[in-house]
Amino acid sequence: MFSTYCSKLMQGGLELLPEFELSTRNNPIGLLEAIKNCMVESVRAQHPLISMTESLIRLVNIKMHDQESPLEHVKRFKEHRDITISHLGKDLLDHHTTQTQACNDASTASDTSANISAAKKKLRVATWDQWMACLMMKGSDYPRCGSLLRGFGAQFSLGNDQCPKDLITATDIVSNHKLDPKCFENREARKKAHNKQIATTDIVSNHKLDPKYFENREASKKAYDKQQHEKKDSPAETETSFAQTEADCYVCGKKGHMARECTRKPQKCADWHANKTMTAMKKSMA
Repeated sequence: MFSTYCSKLMQGGLELLPEFELSTRNNPIGLLEAIKNCMVESVRAQHPLISMTESLIRLVNIKMHDQESPLEHVKRFKEHRDITISHLGKDLLDHHTTQTQACNDASTASDTSANISAAKKKLRVATWDQWMACLMMKGSDYPRCGSLLRGFGAQFSLGNDQCPKDLITATDIVSNHKLDPKCFENREARKKAHNKQIATTDIVSNHKLDPKYFENREASKKAYDKQQHEKKDSPAETETSFAQTEADCYVCGKKGHMARECTRKPQKCADWHANKTMTAMKKSMA
């Protein structure tokens, strides 16, 4: 089980556990329990408060997938629930429970403190179980179970609380609920859209290119070749420019040669023709 079904990352996490080689590796029950603990523990590189917040967000916002059955959705919900319990426990709703009318009734109905404590504990457990049931049903596919959820809301507004009290009851209700007509409409619309997309893809794939396409492509190629040929044969490309043929030498100021070919180079750069011209220009502008 350890080497076949566990990933390398999981194997590394299990091997870091104390007494893994002595008591856990060859114990199937203990190995399964260790794997479960490794799956729900916080990410090491992440802050514990961030891990706790993300686990709670995933539990509250979990949604049923499009082609997912109610039992598969409940299985995923239980996994997120167990991870949230490992971070926060089941005391998350204690303050809410103490503010309810049922808690006040339990305090006045019992005589001894032990009975009051037991009644409040039972109420806290019942509140947690009902919250889990409500979250699971809230995450159900609305087009599939929308009429069921609207019915519960309407009955509660009339003072008749028919919401399931635990996750098992909620699972049975969702599993036995007949699909709403809206679900069939959406499924048929998605099927038609998918078939239309496939048909469009087939048409585009099997379509032969129009003769006009080849004509335009050939005309564009001929125009480009003609433009390149005219540019190559233009005088601007073949003849030497005026700046290259008629330029004055920077050294002596004579025409007909470049500075690197000048045979009258002065000893000082300040005596070059270009530098003298620049100096005279600066004096005239001063």
